Amino acid sequence: MTTSFWNDKTVCVVGGAGLVGTELTTLLLQEHARVTVLDDFSRGKTWMIGAQYITGDAGDRSKCEETFKGADVVFNLAARVGGVLYNQTHSAEMFHENIRLQTVPVIAAREVGVKYFLQCSSVCVYEESRQNPCIETWLGGEPNPANAGYAWAKRMGERVARWSGLEHCVVARPANMYGIYDYFDDRSHVIPALIKKCLNDDVIRVRGTGQEVREFLYATDAARGMLVALEQGEPGAIYNIGSDGANSCTISELAYTIREILGVDKPIEFIGGSGGDLRRIVNGDKLMRLGWQPEVSLQQGLRTVCEWYKKSCCQLP
Repeated sequence: MTTSFWNDKTVCVVGGAGLVGTELTTLLLQEHARVTVLDDFSRGKTWMIGAQYITGDAGDRSKCEETFKGADVVFNLAARVGGVLYNQTHSAEMFHENIRLQTVPVIAAREVGVKYFLQCSSVCVYEESRQNPCIETWLGGEPNPANAGYAWAKRMGERVARWSGLEHCVVARPANMYGIYDYFDDRSHVIPALIKKCLNDDVIRVRGTGQEVREFLYATDAARGMLVALEQGEPGAIYNIGSDGANSCTISELAYTIREILGVDKPIEFIGGSGGDLRRIVNGDKLMRLGWQPEVSLQQGLRTVCEWYKKSCCQLP
């Protein structure tokens, strides 16, 4: 990543008030880009000084076109996200909401002549048999039913981005992301959900067997990866953002690690049911050849998030 590329660029981050969008906005401001964030703020507001914030639905084409006019770069991070249980019980809703958010910004960007565009996808698009490891050219057939609605919308978003005819468009597939701007609500992903359970519940109950393996990606590393992919990647290419398993563990190991970091002594129970894919490791060699490397270890990242949550959020309802 070179400062000269981003310096004075007009950049729009769609979904820029979320977990990774906030980190991406921060990095862009440090690189002296002019940043506009389009977000509906449906899960709260996180604003970075120096960016312009516009309230709006990323599925509204006219709003996207209005916001994108004059932009050199658009990052589409907009998505309706949830943990595995929420995804399993809301597949139709997740597909419906996400198909709008994955397609409308692409069409709007093409309409107003945006040159650089990044579509944020997900490693959950891979068929389960192609997840050890995930490699960009080995997508496979059906994604795991646990994330079917979300995964199919992400797949279709990738297709639309590649069909769009945008001059320089890349797709990023990050591993499971987490960080200090994560959501700690009823749709939270596994790490924030476990932190809340460790602090608030008498028994820490975890869905699945505990032996499911996941690779985790700290949000700042994800944001840096997206900058590198768009600046240095090939137009039309897809880039995984992952550590080749370096930041992976079983869900059982994750739960016990978080419990230890938080200093609580509560029983952990695995309640069965589908915890999603059995093993997901992300091959990041393609992006690493462009110079990106993950900088935050899983242990370091978990400590940072746990400490931040205890200081900032644990007194909130």
